[in-house]
Amino acid sequence: MDFDAEAVKCGTAVLGWDTEALNWDTEALNWHTEAVNWDTEAFIRDTEAFIRACLGLPGHRAVLPGRLVSNAGN
Repeated sequence: MDFDAEAVKCGTAVLGWDTEALNWDTEALNWHTEAVNWDTEAFIRDTEAFIRACLGLPGHRAVLPGRLVSNAGN
């Protein structure tokens, strides 16, 4: 019985370590998700600025295929 009890203790310790590792992985995933959210927000802002430039709104610049569009000073 002592061997079984020791095996249960060891198994419980390993389970605790696995749970800790899972918590770390989950935290890392949360950080990556946060980074993706920030990248998505930046992409949206860049896309909005590009669209504004394409529409010819003042003070925006955009590089279009083969040319530079500048509306600064309009």
